[in-house]
Amino acid sequence: MVFPKQVLNNLSGGVKISGLTKPSIGLLLYEYLNTINNTALVELPSEDEAFALYSLCLDSELGSFVYFPTEKPLERVPGFGTDTLRFRKEAIIELSSNRPTCCIGMKSSFIDKCFESGLSKKIERFAIRTGEELDREVLIDKLITIGYKRTLIVLEAGTFTTRGDIIDVFPLHFKTPFRVSFDYGLVGQISLFDPESQLPKKKQNKILFEEVGVSQVANNTSLIGLFPKTERLLVSKDDGLISIHKEGAAETENLQMGVVKPKQPTEELRIEEVLESSAPFAKRYYIGSGDKIGETSQLSLGGFELLEGKIQTGFFSTTLGVFVLSENDLFFTHTHKTRWDNARTQQDQSLSRGSISKMVVGEHLVHRRFGVGIYRGVVSKKEDGREAVEVEYKNNTRVFVSLDQLSLVHKYIGSRKKPPLSQIGSKKWKREVVRTRKAIAEIAQDLINLYSNKNVDRGFSYAPENELDGEPSRSFSFVETADQRRAIKEVLSDLDKKEPMDRLVCGDVGFGKTEVAIRAIFKVFLSDRVSIVLCPTTILADQHYITCQERLGSLGIKIALLSRFKSKKEQTQTINKLRSGDIDVLIGTHRILSKDVKVPKLGLLIVDEEHRFGVKNKEQVRLIKERTDVLSLTATPIPRTLQQSLVGLKNISTIKTPPRSRRPIFTSVKYFSWSTIFIRIETELARNGQVYFLNNDIGSIPSMVDKIGKRFKNHVVAGASGKMPPRELERTVLGFFNAEVDILVCTTIIESGLDVTNANTIIVKDAQNFGLAQLYQIRGRVGRGGRQASCLLLVPKKKLDKPAQERLRTLEKNTALGSGYNISMSDLEIRGAGSLFGHRQSGHISAIGFQMYCDLLTLEVERSQGSNQTTKAPPVIKTNKNLEIPEDYIEDPSFRIDYYYRISCAKDLKELGKIEKEILEIFGPLPKKTKELLVVARLRVLFSATPVDKIYSNNGKVEVFIDSLEGLESADSFFKEVACFTHKDVDRIRFQKRSKTEFVVVLYLKNNSLGLEALFFFVKLFDDLVVD
Repeated sequence: MVFPKQVLNNLSGGVKISGLTKPSIGLLLYEYLNTINNTALVELPSEDEAFALYSLCLDSELGSFVYFPTEKPLERVPGFGTDTLRFRKEAIIELSSNRPTCCIGMKSSFIDKCFESGLSKKIERFAIRTGEELDREVLIDKLITIGYKRTLIVLEAGTFTTRGDIIDVFPLHFKTPFRVSFDYGLVGQISLFDPESQLPKKKQNKILFEEVGVSQVANNTSLIGLFPKTERLLVSKDDGLISIHKEGAAETENLQMGVVKPKQPTEELRIEEVLESSAPFAKRYYIGSGDKIGETSQLSLGGFELLEGKIQTGFFSTTLGVFVLSENDLFFTHTHKTRWDNARTQQDQSLSRGSISKMVVGEHLVHRRFGVGIYRGVVSKKEDGREAVEVEYKNNTRVFVSLDQLSLVHKYIGSRKKPPLSQIGSKKWKREVVRTRKAIAEIAQDLINLYSNKNVDRGFSYAPENELDGEPSRSFSFVETADQRRAIKEVLSDLDKKEPMDRLVCGDVGFGKTEVAIRAIFKVFLSDRVSIVLCPTTILADQHYITCQERLGSLGIKIALLSRFKSKKEQTQTINKLRSGDIDVLIGTHRILSKDVKVPKLGLLIVDEEHRFGVKNKEQVRLIKERTDVLSLTATPIPRTLQQSLVGLKNISTIKTPPRSRRPIFTSVKYFSWSTIFIRIETELARNGQVYFLNNDIGSIPSMVDKIGKRFKNHVVAGASGKMPPRELERTVLGFFNAEVDILVCTTIIESGLDVTNANTIIVKDAQNFGLAQLYQIRGRVGRGGRQASCLLLVPKKKLDKPAQERLRTLEKNTALGSGYNISMSDLEIRGAGSLFGHRQSGHISAIGFQMYCDLLTLEVERSQGSNQTTKAPPVIKTNKNLEIPEDYIEDPSFRIDYYYRISCAKDLKELGKIEKEILEIFGPLPKKTKELLVVARLRVLFSATPVDKIYSNNGKVEVFIDSLEGLESADSFFKEVACFTHKDVDRIRFQKRSKTEFVVVLYLKNNSLGLEALFFFVKLFDDLVVD
């Protein structure tokens, strides 16, 4: 144990233990609970402080810590706040077990009478083990009895589903759901699975299921009433000292703790520093994870006792003579955990991006042959009963797309909300596609020309690396992430080449793109060259100016700002200094692009969020780009499809990992209420923080400032909007940045640019009116330091429309940093395309849809780069049998349609094998119709490399239509091969000529089979005859 027994006994005996550090509290509580062998309720003054301490303890992975948030039913918006229920249920389950458990919350949540007496004794507990007998129906009855909802597919906690011999369950207090497959009354297999992809993650031999039963009576006892023997502790902060104590503690013991902060840049030097600073202490401990402890024992940490566990930072106490070193202090391994952070925030969306599986009837889609139509759902065709997608076109014309041909359709994604419908029989759609192809050809040629221009010699070389190059790295106050290091290395490597750089750095909000730019600026400065930083807004320019001054000003670099915030006199002075070579870095808005701004010895152009500039400005930027090194920055994800098609033409560095100190942002959706707003503001101000209050109605900002100002008379409240005079807006924004303003009532002007580490609460009024990507960017304004940040999304007290509810739920669930890559991809991807190609292409993207645009671009780039491959559509294969995925096999229509889509789009046999394995693991043994559907898909892949256009299997024969013999080395050789072809299912073969170029090979079958097996042998006839 780290803490002496006397300290733990003193705490138990009513002594106030003060002088603690935040990371030490979790360790103290863990050791205290094990000493008293009891549970404890730990009270904090506010919800945010309680959640922050819980998060810290959760990160430590020491013991059992649970969180008990306040539940206010009147403030709760239907459909939101499900995590609150999960936290509360988990707390009751853990407190009622025999395990030492620490429950963290506020006093108000602990004393709130909202439970039935004796509820803790009504917890349902049972174990499911592989190989044991278990009645499937009994399990289903139990789940229904305790209030679980039966659904088609398990995505949310508190639901279950059944499929044949499979039951999926998502317990409220589990991070992920589990799947049980039965084998004749025995439990055959148990596995945890990903709720989004539905794929198994980890097999289990046993699952312990615990659940609080549905209560008929409520509101007659509190959490304290349920667990009267549980200890109660209070955490408080007095005069900057953190204390923990029982209520009424009179005596105080100050442990006088300090935080361990090694400052050396390398592991070896940090170890030396720690050994020196810890030498005076009698007891020294190293706390780390198992895999690192073995490593550490080799690193001469003699005299340290090694303990397994995790704490964010080490601490020391001269009073106790104790020095505790964290693994994170040496290796920077700490990462923040979230309790319910489900798989969807950590990976790409499971349902295929272009798939129509999640489309709502009435939304627009694109058919590659017929154009833009309206999705009217999946229907059964009258003639054969097969399922098909119904698409409505102009003049109420209908097209039915067979589900095995879903690769022909995809969801419409474009900037138009209601694109015009195409007309069947009209040539307009074909003309639109031709126009887009021409525009894309121009783009591809532009990229190739730009790439060719970049391949010419720069005309000078930057100075080689020297000892000064490491200065920005040494002064960087954060630990570089792996992605950040890679991006910095790629940028510096580009600058070392003879050709000018053209690189795009793409990273989520607050992931450290600016630092990459700073390293590049410093290298350029050492070679006596000037850098320009071009920003779309004055606020963003101001932010970059402040950052560069902080990071580079002390190194002798002269930095200037040119924007509308500056007077004409100041602008003239800056331009004159630039001409005389008295400025090293110029930061500004489009004002920099004016004719009077001449930049001698220009080395580097940095463009932030280029897609936000106007058309004219983009053309000016393009002219500068042709003759200089260019580094572009964007917080908008560039779609993977575009990245792949631009390999060799555009260098892209992606930063996907957040800084280690960044925590997920606690996000909640509430009804608009001034009391809720005031409580949230009060909580932030109590920890000397600052608050954003986003009110996007410029006219009402003064009244909002007045109302909040009257409530918080001892604090400075200010308003900010783009309609303010430039000087006044700059004063307000800089005042907030310098902590002279406590509460900023503002519009979306703060969406990008402001980086205030002390502002960790953002309140958004009328959140339902914002787009998802915009909300994500807005939320990214907070949580930039090590503090727990919160985002309160306020909505009016009325029913939200479905799209708004979906947007807000997505944001509420995607609290993990980096989730901008998973949410609102349609909006973000169009922005991403804009940042690469500019405004000229937006009309074409809207005309034919984003997916088809990307596909055409890929083909055009390949063609422009000299690829000889011609892209032939895969053959259409039809049979007289209904090959399908039956509804009773995969009940959820979105998943069923998505599998149809993926099967029809599969490009190779490996991909089809992966899909088959996935279906088998999730839904059990494949029905015969589904097996045959996959067989046809395999044949379609195999025949894609041949001149075969279509294959029909019907009435005892198979017709193979060959579009043209031009792709064959020898037509004679092919016909000879066909004439000699034999197979056990084939009776005879005939040739038919349909036109000058089209031939049909007819295989007459001996039996009633579909002839599919024979086709696997027939396709081999093309192996040596198809010209590559």
